[in-house]
Amino acid sequence: MLVAFIFSSTLFAQVPTSGSGRGSKTFELPPMTLQSTTRNIPNSTVVDKKIVSGKKVTTIDQENIPTVPNNNYRQTIAEIPGLITSEVNNESYISMTSRGLGDPHEGFNILMLRDGIPMAADPYGYPAAYYSPPSEALSKIEFYRSGAGLLFGPQPGGALNFKLKSAPSEWQENQILTKNIGGSFNRISTYTEITGGNEKKGYLGSFHARGTDGFREKNSDSRILNPRFNFRLTNQEFRRFYFDLDVFQGHFGEPGGLARTSGANIYSLADGFKKTTLENDRLEVDRQSLSLTWEEDWSPTTISSVTVWTTNLERSSFRQALGGNPTFGGIAVGTTNTIQVQKFSAIGFDARFLKNYSLFGENHHLTAALTGMTTKSPFSQMTGDSPTATTGTETKDLNRATDSQAFAVENAFQSGKLTVTPGIRLENIKQKIDENKNSGSAVPLRNTSKTNSVSLYGLGLEYQLNPKYQTYANLSEGYKPPSFQDTIPLGTGDLVSEEINEARTWSRELGFRGQFEKIEADVSLFKVNYSNQFGRVGNVFKNIGASESEGLDASFSSKLNDSFNLHLGGSWLKSRITSGTLEVKATQYSPSSIIRAGLGYVYGNYSVLRLQGQWTEKHSGDDAHSTNFKIPRYTLFDLTGEHVIGKLWGAPESRFLYGIQNVLDEEYFSRIRSNGVEPGQPRSFFAGLSLVF
Repeated sequence: MLVAFIFSSTLFAQVPTSGSGRGSKTFELPPMTLQSTTRNIPNSTVVDKKIVSGKKVTTIDQENIPTVPNNNYRQTIAEIPGLITSEVNNESYISMTSRGLGDPHEGFNILMLRDGIPMAADPYGYPAAYYSPPSEALSKIEFYRSGAGLLFGPQPGGALNFKLKSAPSEWQENQILTKNIGGSFNRISTYTEITGGNEKKGYLGSFHARGTDGFREKNSDSRILNPRFNFRLTNQEFRRFYFDLDVFQGHFGEPGGLARTSGANIYSLADGFKKTTLENDRLEVDRQSLSLTWEEDWSPTTISSVTVWTTNLERSSFRQALGGNPTFGGIAVGTTNTIQVQKFSAIGFDARFLKNYSLFGENHHLTAALTGMTTKSPFSQMTGDSPTATTGTETKDLNRATDSQAFAVENAFQSGKLTVTPGIRLENIKQKIDENKNSGSAVPLRNTSKTNSVSLYGLGLEYQLNPKYQTYANLSEGYKPPSFQDTIPLGTGDLVSEEINEARTWSRELGFRGQFEKIEADVSLFKVNYSNQFGRVGNVFKNIGASESEGLDASFSSKLNDSFNLHLGGSWLKSRITSGTLEVKATQYSPSSIIRAGLGYVYGNYSVLRLQGQWTEKHSGDDAHSTNFKIPRYTLFDLTGEHVIGKLWGAPESRFLYGIQNVLDEEYFSRIRSNGVEPGQPRSFFAGLSLVF
């Protein structure tokens, strides 16, 4: 019988206030308290003008868990069953997948959102998550499973929304929060946030910087700068404007993968997990994002929001030639390098509308969304004349563009304790690629323009057994459009498939969630069919594959008393490829079980500890289950804590932050690419201070 377990805790109290007038806020040493960070149960049928009734949505309150530096997603998403992270130890991008739906690399199969806006510069043609907000800036993380396609669009594996802290919505005197941490491998991280405002306007400005040399012998360093400004203007009680500017710059070393067994011109796992095979490979990311949101309460029953946003991103990679050495675990010794520069300029809008109305004596909810975006993305490739060259002789040049428009509507019909929510989304995507140069190609220059029209349908059901617990069911479609690489692959001699279409998912979910006296629970059974997947036949990319995944996601949390809080959860999965040459093999990155457990303990009212464990079953890093791509089972523990230390340097609130990641120093890996096995980070320590002025 499948049982799911995670332990986890919420650990902080908020700074208390006294009085109600301006300047009345006072600081006191807040005692630590425990409360659940997980919110599996929607507080209402509609949240943020999105119908959540009949959908499985998990929300994690990030402001009430201990500080987790360097975006360690193993800890950050610990309370979200069904998500698996393939750890990227140089922090250059997110790598996650869900429910056996494909390669986690760069988050290609999960729609990554920041405050509802795509984090990828082009979620249709190149859905890579090269940016992620710092964990210190997060307010919540939301994960939408079945039904996410109706709400957000292109994704086969769900939508992960990072909600950032925003400008205060009421009176708050100016306040400065700063968190500064140091740790193993010369890690330094700083986050400083300034907030303030009143009923009419508010602001939040933050600056984040972090860097580390990494644990590999060479070239595993990372450096990140991320300033941000958020502003709120309330024109009248019913009209609000939000402005957000976010700038991100990252420089990352790519130390390469290791071979499974020893051999000539390679480094293997037996040579040590710290070995570096690629001493000169680098990745650089520059991103600027600007958004403006207008919210209007047209009446007590009618509200809307319109967000207009623009994102500019430049991704540059520098990869040394192997010089004839093996691809898997080979040491790069070539005298040239390959330089790729991809630029993205995107502009988009997201308009959402909510109408609450009464009919036949019942309350109903109608939501509609109209979205669109345009992206232009030039691509160039050069050959440098040295392993560290930053410019070179151009060999490839492409102009790429995407235009998309979508309309979605859902209505939650209520009849007594039953809520029925049908929905439809209509999406139109046009991709255009012009190949201007391709040196050495055996085929003529390729130019293609393709328009796909996609319709998605869904149905959500929810039955309130009583006000505190309910059953729910969901049947819905999702999809994944062809990426630029699928439309015009970059390999020499690769041909364009004229018949390539979007891949499709069909999800069914049945679950129960409820709040009992001391336990909050959410348990669901699911089945997902994924058809029309992309793959290669000879030198042509086509729709060739299909798979089926079924399993159980479960989560339980409990506040045992004023000192202890538990969260137990996990996922069990059975997946298989149902068509193609690899039929009946399990899909890649689909362990049969992932169990996560954490225990929170508060003592003396001013200190808190959180011990977290994760048990991951063996699985494969490719669909063929190749020997090189086998991932053994691994068990990891992480410890984090905070201690209120009173006034320090004039700060009314001061906390000592500390933690140990990979407590038992296990040698493990959760990520394998074509260039080798990427070892996981060994035991590391961190400590620092959090100050509020």
